[in-house]
Amino acid sequence: MNPYEELNELDIISLCQMIDLRCEDQINKGAICDLAMRGFGYNKHETVEIEHNGIILNIDVNILPLIKKIWEKNLETVACCQGDEKQLAYVSFKKLDHLLELCTLYTQFKECQFDVLNPNYIRRNLELLRYNEIIHYQPQYDDLFTVRFQSSLLANI
Repeated sequence: MNPYEELNELDIISLCQMIDLRCEDQINKGAICDLAMRGFGYNKHETVEIEHNGIILNIDVNILPLIKKIWEKNLETVACCQGDEKQLAYVSFKKLDHLLELCTLYTQFKECQFDVLNPNYIRRNLELLRYNEIIHYQPQYDDLFTVRFQSSLLANI
């Protein structure tokens, strides 16, 4: 029996975000996360291998234009997925102000859902937050901030 069968989307994303925070080998952490997600059968999207800040990453094809625009604004991402008809797309950030800057650049993200993960405290905000809630959130050390949205939104970026 596979011990990971009971993991849901947030569990797998959380695992990858914890790998990202804990892995000191900057070159391999993106690859480790990608392999973990593919090993769970989670990410079956077509990806493009791209180098960013000296790290080789595999980014889903449909979300790549948005991610490049985010990086051009010097906003630091942790994870992303283009989503599909069954799951929401998402972009995760290490800093709340980077997520809020995305919402300033693209106001349509203010209508999306947000969540917070902190692997140090094994605390997750299991309730999805609205924009007016996330802007008042008091960040703690190592919080990760994620915006979740319908993949159709990517066509308008």
